[in-house]
Amino acid sequence: MEPLMQMLLESQRAQQEISGALLQQQVRANDLKEQELQQVPKSRPRAADFIPKLGVTDDVEAYLHAFEATAAREEWPRRQWVGLLAPFLSGEALKAFQDVEADIAHDYDHLKRDFESPGAH
Repeated sequence: MEPLMQMLLESQRAQQEISGALLQQQVRANDLKEQELQQVPKSRPRAADFIPKLGVTDDVEAYLHAFEATAAREEWPRRQWVGLLAPFLSGEALKAFQDVEADIAHDYDHLKRDFESPGAH
């Protein structure tokens, strides 16, 4: 019985060594993967991932409110809001955007006031 016990103990030690080696290998693989992920530049979500095109019958005020909430949540710089919003405009809102003077076209608050004026809906 003693030789059998000796064999079982040796077998158990060998399994523990293999398990330890596999665990160390997995830890190394995880470390390498984490280093790889840290080196890959994180891409920012695109506006199109969050914003639908403004429909002709959509409420412009509600649309702008949703845009502002999305822009704030995604931490888009306010100075970029007009550029992010412009491709999604249509109808009267697009016309209002096109009618804005070039030197204030980057001013979201001014653009929003133009949208909310009576002719922009």
